[in-house]
Amino acid sequence: RRSSGESADSRDEQFLVSLPRQSDIRFCQMGRDAHCAPGQFLLERSLDPYEFSHSRDNNLWVLKIPGPLLRHRLRHPERFCALTFDGSSGIGALFSSYVNAVGSQLEQGQEVLHPLVGQQLLELFVACTENSPAVLDSPGSGVRAAHLQRIEQHVRRNLADTALSPEQIAQA
Repeated sequence: RRSSGESADSRDEQFLVSLPRQSDIRFCQMGRDAHCAPGQFLLERSLDPYEFSHSRDNNLWVLKIPGPLLRHRLRHPERFCALTFDGSSGIGALFSSYVNAVGSQLEQGQEVLHPLVGQQLLELFVACTENSPAVLDSPGSGVRAAHLQRIEQHVRRNLADTALSPEQIAQA
């Protein structure tokens, strides 16, 4: 448990992606209560108060992402905190499998955390959050956030298009 008085300096903001490997975890932050089982993952923000627990022995992979780096790639990442993402199918399975592969290499003493690996993990995580039904179904997410997310995706897909204009974006 971390209370509001224990928060670090905002320059040290970190986001943590936790993937339980052995048993369920419970995580509460920003008024949300998430239960995350093996095969799922969730996002935590280091500066906000939280409660984290598990009732049985556990083993986790935790990916630490510097706040400025995630904020550069994902608008308002705190809106994704304490939501459970599916790591068993689709892009979530690709992300989970990659985290497991990298983690296994680290356990064997292999130096695999090349900057390219970190960038790939970040891109896969962002793709998971942007395409997850958990985001659109969450109590903290509204129609405006869903529209903003769709707009951002369209713009990213079409950045090379010289005809990209506000009108074309609005029509899409």
